[in-house]
Amino acid sequence: MKVHLYIRVKLDDGSRPYCAPVYAKNHQLVPSAALVNGKREIHPEGAYYLRYLKKDKRVWESVGKDSQEALRHLNDQERYNKAIENGEDLPEPIVKGRDIDDAIRQYLRELAPIRSESTYNLYAYALRLFRQDCAKKTLESLTREDLIRYRDWLLDDEDGMDNCERTVAAYMGYLKTFFRKFDLPWPLKASDRVEYTELEARAYSKEVLDAMLKVADTEEADLIQFLLCTGARRQEIVHATWADINFFEKNFRVREKTKKPVAGATPAKKRKKWKPKDKEEGYIPLPDYFLEMMRARRARHPESVTIFQTPERMAGRHLLNIIKSVALRAGLNCGECYQAPHGRRKVGRCCSSAPVCHEFILHRFRKNFATMHHHNGISVRSIQKWLRHSSLETTLRYLAGEEDKGPEMREKINGTFAAFIPVKMQDAA
Repeated sequence: MKVHLYIRVKLDDGSRPYCAPVYAKNHQLVPSAALVNGKREIHPEGAYYLRYLKKDKRVWESVGKDSQEALRHLNDQERYNKAIENGEDLPEPIVKGRDIDDAIRQYLRELAPIRSESTYNLYAYALRLFRQDCAKKTLESLTREDLIRYRDWLLDDEDGMDNCERTVAAYMGYLKTFFRKFDLPWPLKASDRVEYTELEARAYSKEVLDAMLKVADTEEADLIQFLLCTGARRQEIVHATWADINFFEKNFRVREKTKKPVAGATPAKKRKKWKPKDKEEGYIPLPDYFLEMMRARRARHPESVTIFQTPERMAGRHLLNIIKSVALRAGLNCGECYQAPHGRRKVGRCCSSAPVCHEFILHRFRKNFATMHHHNGISVRSIQKWLRHSSLETTLRYLAGEEDKGPEMREKINGTFAAFIPVKMQDAA
């Protein structure tokens, strides 16, 4: 059972081949040196791997970037395999790799300064769930079976996780990024991926919006109108201040903010600044009636700095709960959504009697913002700028299918089937 040592490097073309390492005359490894196409090259990003057979199955095992540690792991594995072949007493089990807890802490510590608070919390939650199942293993010893067990546990409704396929796919993506951070090969195969249906971005109809505004109080109506008129994202609304609304130039500015320090906060919350998604700052023109509503709101809340006051612990979740509560009072819930028991809540809830309907989310108002401007003749490029999309393709996805909903298209569709209208219906018309 021969054990081979390789160093995996990244080449200029983006490929990551496993190459032979370079040995010095004293039989020690030359740090970070690899033979690439027969030539010696130095690759500081290179990571060492062992390859050997275990129960007739080829195993690739990461042993880190340190050349001396890699050589020690190679010698230990060779001694272990030799003992198995000769039927000798096995040496002490080889403990290789990083402790999972230490690796997660290091990863999150490096992630906090460069990711938004919401993104950081998603990564932290997914890794915390994964750690519960694999706490006694080292990072390098994780196998495909470990990840499949984690995936299936997330999909299992019996544990009260209530995760849809899209959420589980996202969690597995976070874990894959975690593996790549430590230069570990991703154990799962393409066939192990979680398949999910890509949901179409849909806007609320005029009738739905009218029904919501009819039952909303003044504070709730302000939020609905703010979502419609700015197309802002959830965290942009949470951090929106009165200084962001220019009542003279009639626009709303999305910009980076300096945050107050929060005692006992998570690493992401401790950051001194809040930044928009992808650092996309910009200005959004506002209609006159909305500016009058904001003036009235400012008069009602003269002491506030932020436009919408949200509890520190709930932030954007508070705004979402407002929208779901309004939809419930308006009788708009579908009656099919169910929220499983979780945490302190021991009883599940149905959207027929609770504000948990999946049909009502904040992000759909961005679709309304885009489509209403589009129907009114605003150029796609302007809409892209106001939504702060880095890609025009993303904006076009928001507008997809809207040409099928106009009155001209309805006239054409009715004309196509005019010859098949029953005589009784023709007479009635």
